[in-house]
Amino acid sequence: MFQVRHWLSVLGHERVRVVTTEEIGKDQAGVLRSVLEFVGLCPFKFGNLGKDNVTPSEVQSSFRMNEASFHALQRFFLPYNLALYRLIKRDLRWEKKSFDPYHI
Repeated sequence: MFQVRHWLSVLGHERVRVVTTEEIGKDQAGVLRSVLEFVGLCPFKFGNLGKDNVTPSEVQSSFRMNEASFHALQRFFLPYNLALYRLIKRDLRWEKKSFDPYHI
């Protein structure tokens, strides 16, 4: 939130575009097209947009986040998330209501 606030104050809303990893994960090609358009570049056909260099990993159960830590992190980040949503004028819906140790 602090970095976004800084760049918005320096450049203004019309010159800053916030893109989330969730958006990229849902529509990588579409996000890339919109970013090119936003910065004023001509359309470009990107090659392989798949996931490269992804190393599968398994977190040992003793190191997985527990429910108490999950809720503590949710509480900690809530005011920063809400401030960010106000800054960028959209709700990213990062708050989770329930704890799922396998889909954090």
